[in-house]
Amino acid sequence: MFWEVFTHEYFWLSFLPISFLGAGFWLLFFERVREQKDPIGQLFLAMGAGFLSTVAYASFGTLFGIESFLAQVWWEEWFKVMAAIVAMELFDKRFKTVAGGVVYGFAVGLGFAMAENLVYLTKIYSMTEFNADFWLTWQGRFWSSTILHGVTTALFGLFYASAYLSKTINKKANESPLSVFFKPLQKKQILEVLSLHVTREHLIVSHHKSYEGHSARAVVLEGLLLAVITHALFNLALDWSKPEVAFLIAMLSMWYLRRKVDMVSHAQNFDKP
Repeated sequence: MFWEVFTHEYFWLSFLPISFLGAGFWLLFFERVREQKDPIGQLFLAMGAGFLSTVAYASFGTLFGIESFLAQVWWEEWFKVMAAIVAMELFDKRFKTVAGGVVYGFAVGLGFAMAENLVYLTKIYSMTEFNADFWLTWQGRFWSSTILHGVTTALFGLFYASAYLSKTINKKANESPLSVFFKPLQKKQILEVLSLHVTREHLIVSHHKSYEGHSARAVVLEGLLLAVITHALFNLALDWSKPEVAFLIAMLSMWYLRRKVDMVSHAQNFDKP
């Protein structure tokens, strides 16, 4: 699939520039207004990790023939999350605020969307060339799917960075959430993840500073679950021919995360001093 994209005669002249333009615009829009900025080069590397996760997902999907709606959503988010973990672990020395996790997650998601957009644009061009359908496809994905992929991985980044920075989350001293990601969950933790306990108690109702009583893995897995749910709702809206609803899901989620970035940009973490 991607070999045909990379070797297309318009890859360098059209498909890549406009796909990068869309992803780059939202990255700058989301991150550059922060007072404490991350190096743009590192964010582009995070986008690169997201780009590679699309290639990995496409190969995985082709190999195993993923066709189920929920399976596609789950595996897309899984591959993005793995790329986000790699990016955030690679740059963990720079993590001083939860906002960093949100921004790096957003960048990874945009990289995934950029690669996915390349595939869509190549397919549309093969059917219609550079007519109105081609540009409408790019415009539609610019305003919806590109944001959505950034948002869902940013949601995971919010949870991951919270688990990474919080002093009250149950983990060993200086232990990264990655090291507890594969430990078995207790029944109570499973119920907390499935009931979106952190989402309800810390994000929607109020912004609690203490995560006391939560395990790092439960927080991280809830971030993945919330990303999957958000992605599934977006896709359902498109399947039901409600693109305006899908657009609102993507834009409102980005607006919420942008406010969350402002709230946590200066705090060392969510814990009480």
